[in-house]
Amino acid sequence: MAHIADPAREASLLRRALSLRSDYAPAHFVLSVRHMERSEEEAALLELRRAIVLAPQTGAANSNLAMIAETNSDFTDAVPPARRAMLIDPQEALFQANLGSILAKTDQAAAALSRYRAAIALDPSQYKIWLDHGITLAEFGRREPARAAFLRANRLAPRAVRPVRLCIELERVTPTSQVFGVLSRLAGAQHRLPAADRSELAFALAKSFDDLGDAPRAFAAMQAANKLRHGLAPYDEAAALGRLRTIAELFTAPAIRAAQAHGAPGDRPVFIVGMPRCGSTLVEQVLAGHPEIATTGESKTLPKLMKRHGPASFHAVGAAYMAGLADIHPSARRVTDKLLGNFTRLGFIASALPGARIIHMRRDPLDCCLSIHSRHFLEGHPYASDLGELGRYYRAYTELMAHWRAALPAGMMIELSYEQVVEDLPGQAGILLDFLGLPWNDRCLDFHKTERMVRTASQSQVRMPLTRRGIGRWRPYIPHVAPLIDALGPLADQGYKSGA
Repeated sequence: MAHIADPAREASLLRRALSLRSDYAPAHFVLSVRHMERSEEEAALLELRRAIVLAPQTGAANSNLAMIAETNSDFTDAVPPARRAMLIDPQEALFQANLGSILAKTDQAAAALSRYRAAIALDPSQYKIWLDHGITLAEFGRREPARAAFLRANRLAPRAVRPVRLCIELERVTPTSQVFGVLSRLAGAQHRLPAADRSELAFALAKSFDDLGDAPRAFAAMQAANKLRHGLAPYDEAAALGRLRTIAELFTAPAIRAAQAHGAPGDRPVFIVGMPRCGSTLVEQVLAGHPEIATTGESKTLPKLMKRHGPASFHAVGAAYMAGLADIHPSARRVTDKLLGNFTRLGFIASALPGARIIHMRRDPLDCCLSIHSRHFLEGHPYASDLGELGRYYRAYTELMAHWRAALPAGMMIELSYEQVVEDLPGQAGILLDFLGLPWNDRCLDFHKTERMVRTASQSQVRMPLTRRGIGRWRPYIPHVAPLIDALGPLADQGYKSGA
């Protein structure tokens, strides 16, 4: 059914069609699409399910059902409808690629790449297929094929910024880099782009100039990117900082001790928390080399269970979380969960999962904040766009972590420094494995050789041996970051101000 320019008239026609034939599946499907366009998810799901019941062999309806589940990070639930769509119409390239995208998110890399190859064979002219193929290749550590896929996507859609930014993040840019030339051409025509694309483009420029050692131009691009992002993602600083204070007031040490009696048994969960760009992906990758450890990346399982069962349903959430681990990783001794924002939920974690272990990753505050400020995030982190707001949020985070340090049961949390991990990986890895009650394994030191899906901004760094490049990255930017230093207050080492 074609899109009608007058939404009211279209709705009237659909209602009339359904009044005459309530079992008319195409009308339910079109209604679901319109609800999706207006972000009315529940209504869209209702109409989609009606359409599928009435016409189960409709590939598009099954594909859209999978897309909604994927958007909500319900990746396991997304696989069956995506697979049905592909089986219903195996000649539809997008159905092949959509299944590939979802399989990748359930860590089935080989199967995902097979679906992408099938999609490209069916229709090599689709920008989205090449883009998503490149993303999956990059997540699996296949940098050169990923780079080729992103450049192919750019040729199909020359004004698209995302494949160029992703390509830039795969490599260290040089003046002769092919992708830098593509980026420069895009920058010359950026007045034609919407604000979100201009912001993403400026972040790519900032990363490129940083690679080239041109800190003034890198910072100027960074500021332009963040100014645009700030307008696109409003931030209520008072509300955000107030929420962090309220969490500490709710989860006192006595409250946690009392709630633990209602928690679920089991010591398999390992939560890695901290601020973005703190070195958490590095530590996760080190642990991923151990044969008794499974990783789940930035899993949204815990917050989804808390939303489903309620913020005080400690046993229900803990039991559901443990059941999920048993389903997905039945044989692993420990399973990591690296959703960094769980630092706000440590009181709940201690209450619902008293046997869990927590790894808090810390990094030099100025290095960490500058790295956050320089990165394009697809969602979240609205505090990152202004240096003052970023510094104050970082201070509030450290205050909440100080509260957890005092309130959590002894031995539940360990704190590691990114800088110490870089300087002494064997020693820090040994401390970490002792904390988790696991024997030493040399594979932890060869973390860059471990093949697995990595979906964070550090995916390229953890594929290479350790370097000290990320330590002291603030030094070339010291003339530009006074608002951040002032906002960090007592957390700002005096050496920052002198540039020492």
